[in-house]
Amino acid sequence: MLLDQLDTGATQNHAQREDDDDRVVELPGDRDEVRDDVERKREVPQEADDHRAVPARHARVGEQPPAQDDAVGDEAGDRPRVPAPPREHERADEERVHDDDREAEQERPAGDVAHRQIVVQRPGVAHDRTATGGTAAAPSPDPRCVGCAMARYGKRADLIIHEEEPFNAETGPAALAEGSVTPTDAFYVRGHGPVPDVDPAAWRLHVHGLVERELDLSLTTLREAFRERTETATLQCAGNRRAGLIAIRDIPGEAPWGPGATGTATWSGVALADVLAVAGPRAGAAHIGFEGADRSAEVTPPERFGGSIRLDKACRPEVLLAWAMNDRPLAPVHGAPLRVVVPGYIGARSVKWLERVEVRSTPWPGHFQHVAYRLLPEDGTPGPGLGMPLGVVALNADVLSPADGETVRAGPVEVRGYAFAGGERHVARVDVSVDGGATWSQAELLEDLGEWAWRHWRTTVELGSGEHAIVVRAWDSSAATQPEDEAALWNPKGYVNNARPRIRVRAT
Repeated sequence: MLLDQLDTGATQNHAQREDDDDRVVELPGDRDEVRDDVERKREVPQEADDHRAVPARHARVGEQPPAQDDAVGDEAGDRPRVPAPPREHERADEERVHDDDREAEQERPAGDVAHRQIVVQRPGVAHDRTATGGTAAAPSPDPRCVGCAMARYGKRADLIIHEEEPFNAETGPAALAEGSVTPTDAFYVRGHGPVPDVDPAAWRLHVHGLVERELDLSLTTLREAFRERTETATLQCAGNRRAGLIAIRDIPGEAPWGPGATGTATWSGVALADVLAVAGPRAGAAHIGFEGADRSAEVTPPERFGGSIRLDKACRPEVLLAWAMNDRPLAPVHGAPLRVVVPGYIGARSVKWLERVEVRSTPWPGHFQHVAYRLLPEDGTPGPGLGMPLGVVALNADVLSPADGETVRAGPVEVRGYAFAGGERHVARVDVSVDGGATWSQAELLEDLGEWAWRHWRTTVELGSGEHAIVVRAWDSSAATQPEDEAALWNPKGYVNNARPRIRVRAT
């Protein structure tokens, strides 16, 4: 049986982009043969200091080497290609999610797209920082939800809303403390433009650039031609805990994210490495670029959100092209029908609403990698190529309970929080002090979800009557710990606040 969906081929639009359609290859052979071929590409020698298999940089499908051009010819190039329809249960899930999204959009307050709204710290209420100085209430709870309160996109009403359009919201501490896996309806959202309306049936993933063969892949093809993988991974916004830096000195135009711009989910999809193995990166390939369907007006002229990671990271088996989150199809607000998940890296590299993968010799040239998401010195000004590009997440932690400023009963008090190491490091230890850092005791690390996920922790401390400063420090597997002082970390974009979290409580 021909694998007539592994490149459902040059669509009419693609044909218009090229003089002919032989730049997009259709791979003959049984699906099982293609799976076997992909598996063989995984089985390459491993470097002595790395336990993960890395697919060959010049993997090929078939025995004849292709011409040294961007792609190879398609012997069946003139044959019409008809993509297989989605399975019934997939169609039902996708239609249900899109129906929910459309209904949520209809409930949006009339004026909420008129200007940029940057917000704050009260769950469920958006505060406008524009010249008008007005305040816009969060949308009403979804009337279909019995016994619960819901906001836009099926999200809980107790999310802390930082912007209504683009929608930006962080998870409250109570929801983060519910368990090691963050519920989807409480998972934070970071957007740079309106949620795009993508038709899953018409959607294609275009893989091109420094490759031996270009690919146009439908969601059905990805599901059927490649082995499904699942990873539990933490995503964290580069601006997580920015509010602590804003308290030191204002950072105009940036949302005051607290410690809830992070979350852990179970992601399902295919390994990006498997798709790259079929495309066959050519000599000179060093970076893998991603572009989504969302268009951001933060840039003049507006541009689609994009970014890149190095080829060696892209070839790791944990980097996914994901279509499911917490065992359910991706919701539109989280990137449906397909998104990238890059474990250990800042959330900006996990591009949502993915439409294009480009194999490149240089990093992504767009605004969101070349200008934004770069760490500047204290006196720096954002500009093309200035500062350090952000990639691997820095070791971070925070306290989820009790809350800063809370009054608690004197005696034994349980303190809970999270810690995340980022990169390929893991959390090795968490220490807690109840006297401002003079003495420390070790907390208990809770459920271990694997090398790409955070660790929740807890400890019980004895508090006498009066004021107490609770300080936390995490240690990672490289024996690194968190900086002591937020003031030393201040930067013009408010990134990478990984100072030791500090809260004050009163015991009575």
